[in-house]
Amino acid sequence: MGRNALFIAALCTAATAQELKPYEDVTNVFRVELPATWQVQTRRGKETLPLRFKIRVPGAKGPVHLDLYAFDGVQLTSRAQARYEQPAQVERWKATASGVSLHPVPHLRLDYKDKKGERRMVVHAYKRQLCRGLVLVLMCLKSDWPKISGGYMNAAQGMSSTLGRYPAIPDDYERTEHAGFVYLSAPGVKRKARKRVEKIVAETQKWFVKLHGPITRPPSEPPLVFLHTLQREAGRLNRDAAVAEYGHLADVGGRAIYAVPVQRQGSRQHASLVAQIHRLLFAERYGLFYPAWVQAGENALFVERVETGKKWPCVTQAWRKSLLGVQLRLDELESIHDTTEWEFYVCHGMVYTLLFRCGPPEYRKAFLAFLKALQAHGDWDRAVKHHLLVLDQAKLLRDANTFFERRVKPVEPRR
Repeated sequence: MGRNALFIAALCTAATAQELKPYEDVTNVFRVELPATWQVQTRRGKETLPLRFKIRVPGAKGPVHLDLYAFDGVQLTSRAQARYEQPAQVERWKATASGVSLHPVPHLRLDYKDKKGERRMVVHAYKRQLCRGLVLVLMCLKSDWPKISGGYMNAAQGMSSTLGRYPAIPDDYERTEHAGFVYLSAPGVKRKARKRVEKIVAETQKWFVKLHGPITRPPSEPPLVFLHTLQREAGRLNRDAAVAEYGHLADVGGRAIYAVPVQRQGSRQHASLVAQIHRLLFAERYGLFYPAWVQAGENALFVERVETGKKWPCVTQAWRKSLLGVQLRLDELESIHDTTEWEFYVCHGMVYTLLFRCGPPEYRKAFLAFLKALQAHGDWDRAVKHHLLVLDQAKLLRDANTFFERRVKPVEPRR
């Protein structure tokens, strides 16, 4: 165990030994526990900010501000959220230093100077509970942090909500389970229709797990599949689902899929459902669904497999004609944050993904090591830099185009 981990463990042990006092919002839904020795003044909250405190901590020079934020349908895991928010928060606070730590809870720490030149800190701690997000934000003088950190980390670990699972499940929906998914069928959905969707979900998950490894799910957050006979019926649960293409939508934040019965194997409707399942599985596995070239490229290839009925590197004739190989090196693709040219971006993702999955052993090995690292620590930049950008980028570009020309085969779609 490193020195920082030992220091945090000691702080949390000390905080746990303190007598704690609970604080709840006016609706008795949100709760945090703070050391009883802290002088706490509760401030008026609002919808997404149910608890606000101004605190005096014994021995601390300045006041401490503590805010609890609450959100529904949080798309990222707590670990991914901390890393995702870091660049924006650094810019917002003009931070002189920042860092993400996963212990004892995922949190983002930022150092900055106020208008008087005093060194201050902002800390964001993240918790995901039943697909809802809690964020505990602390602001204090940097010199006071050693006196505050133990109580704050303890509060972050214990912050909670009595709200149930998001999205809410209507009472009149029939509940069944299959292959780790919970199916919620609206009145009127036939058993045969549900079984067909179950089969598609199970097959897609099996293929995904073969590529990425098993998915660990919190028992309290199984993925949901809401089934409706008519797409417009989904509108009362999710407005976007009522207008989604082919009637299928993944609500990544709610770990839910909205679907209608699939009429024909290999159809675009079938492929659309597979694409939404893949989006959800990718988020479950890695806690994120960005940057786009990996997720979107593989997602498009899942669709191609459905439409061709063939294994990679086969694609439909239409896609093979539109794919012009790759024009950007991977390090150049990595630096793009504006994805307005979406089809161009997805095409690059497809070709690089095919090379990493079906190409020479050196590339398959590097990509698997990248995914393993991403799963282990969740730091995208670090994983890409250590496993993919260390490759000869000019050679990688040439090999991707050679692989595309020689190995990517056009196939007639099944429909």
